[in-house]
Amino acid sequence: MNKTQARKFDDESYILHYQKFGCFPKIHQDIATIIREYASEAEPCMDIGACTSLLSVQAVEIGRSICVAVEANPSYIAKAVKHPLVVQERLRIKPSTLHLFERLLVAYRPTLLIARRVFSELESPDFVSMMAEVLSRNQVEKIVLEGRTKTKAATNALPDADAEVQALAPHYVVKYAYNDVRLLCRTT
Repeated sequence: MNKTQARKFDDESYILHYQKFGCFPKIHQDIATIIREYASEAEPCMDIGACTSLLSVQAVEIGRSICVAVEANPSYIAKAVKHPLVVQERLRIKPSTLHLFERLLVAYRPTLLIARRVFSELESPDFVSMMAEVLSRNQVEKIVLEGRTKTKAATNALPDADAEVQALAPHYVVKYAYNDVRLLCRTT
C-alpha cells in the first residue's frame, strides 16, 4: 500500500497494531474522545456495525462496563479482537430483524449506543426513525454516531452526520458535535 492509499476500515493492520502496541486506530479517535468525555464510566454500551470490534474494545478500556458488538458479517466476527468485556452478537439490522435487535437491547440493557458510519448504510431514513423509537423505548440514553463526511458526490439516503441526526429526531437531539461525530441524548 502506498502512502496515498487509505486503509480500509477492516484492514488487518489495525488489529495487528492493537495486539502489538495496544494502540487503537486514529479513525476512532473522535468517537473515543466523545465517549470518554460524555458517557458515564460504568455505562453499558452497544456498538452496532462493530466490524472487528476494535471500537468496542476501546469503549470498555475507556471504562464501559460491557460492550455488545453487533455485526452482520461472519468474516469480521471471525477476526474480531477478543476481550472479556466485549460480547459478540451476529445480526444484520434491517426491518425484518428489528424485533431481534430489540431482544438484544432488552437482554443487555445498553444505555449508550455507538454507531460509526452505520445509519447511512441501513435500509432507509424511515427505518432509522423506526430504530430510534425502539432505542428510546428501551432506555438507550445516548447515541454516539459518526456519519460520513459531507460531500457533494454522496449517494446514500443519509449522506452525512446531520442527515442521520434528522432521522433520529424527535427521539434524540444533539448535545455535542465534533467533526463528523455527534453525541445525541434521548428526549422521550
